[in-house]
Amino acid sequence: MTIHASKYGLYVFAGCILIGLLFLSGCGADSRQQALQKYIVELKRSALTKKMKVKVTTWQLPTPVIYNPNGYTGSNTDAANAKKNNSNPLQSYPVKSLQFVGILTQDKQVSAYLMTPDGMIYLVKVGDVIGEEYGKIVKIDLDHIEIALTREKRIVTMELKDTP
Repeated sequence: MTIHASKYGLYVFAGCILIGLLFLSGCGADSRQQALQKYIVELKRSALTKKMKVKVTTWQLPTPVIYNPNGYTGSNTDAANAKKNNSNPLQSYPVKSLQFVGILTQDKQVSAYLMTPDGMIYLVKVGDVIGEEYGKIVKIDLDHIEIALTREKRIVTMELKDTP
């Protein structure tokens, strides 16, 4: 019986050796790994030598718009045409509809922020023309703006809007 057991142990030992060799043969695939490395090197080399085509899109600068801060001076028909081709967005609204919402002081120069009915905010300074009435800003103070309406020959004061 002992001999039989040792033969059985010998078979088990031989089987384990064969299984171990089988596993080790799967790990030692140097030829496949070398082939993969060679392929990667060739791929990198071909990518460097290929000339890349880049599609260049052309664009143009927008056409310049001339803004006249002194306002418009001309006939009524010219004023109607100027209103259509208005380059100052603040001249598209009545002065009453504009709101003074803030100030900016830079290098002792005071500018004001005006908000249009559609919520857009613009920076203006003394001398700028605003509103459909071509009102000229004559004074910017910390709490109000004075606008001269030349056609109506009067000064309009716009108070700083309080924020909630």
